Amino acid sequence: HDYKLKFVYNTLKSIGFINIIEVGHKKEIELSYDLKMEILAADDCNPEKCSLFIGCKVLTKTKKSLSIDSLSIFKSSNSVLVNINDCPYDMAIDVVKYIKEKYKTIDMLLLGYAGAGPYPQCFNDLTNKEKIIEAKLKKEKFYQQAINYIIALKPKSYMPFAGKYTLGGRLINLNKWRGQPEMKEVEKDLPQLIKNKNI
Repeated sequence: HDYKLKFVYNTLKSIGFINIIEVGHKKEIELSYDLKMEILAADDCNPEKCSLFIGCKVLTKTKKSLSIDSLSIFKSSNSVLVNINDCPYDMAIDVVKYIKEKYKTIDMLLLGYAGAGPYPQCFNDLTNKEKIIEAKLKKEKFYQQAINYIIALKPKSYMPFAGKYTLGGRLINLNKWRGQPEMKEVEKDLPQLIKNKNI
């Protein structure tokens, strides 16, 4: 995505990518004769929305997004795939409405079920017991986010992905408090939650 802040662009450049194409918000690009793609800023290029979720300050007036969270849509003549990665649902509500209105039928939804972050595992002011409680709440929140995307986009199929990360080195003991469901849990829990909610 053609972000105002070039975090992803600069990272790609620093590891050796040369031909990097930035795609503007709500601009389709053609990848082949029967495959188009859109990359959308999760905050719908609304810096005020971005600041609510990641605490960024709006330094300049811009129509470009200051966030780094994006969604992508791949469309061929007979199918539509939406990749939401780990975008916070509440940030992406307006973009989700745009996707549903434009594409109508979503054949496959690549569905994040987690997101990397330091809470609660790195917060030393929490006791271990409090970290267990907060990790459980965080996990439930991620499941609810996944459910919200399924309800809003009504895909024919969905695939949980982009969820697992592991802390290493001296942080390895913090993994138990990440608040991230393991894939084996997701395989069991998400279909059950969908069934329970009559989706």
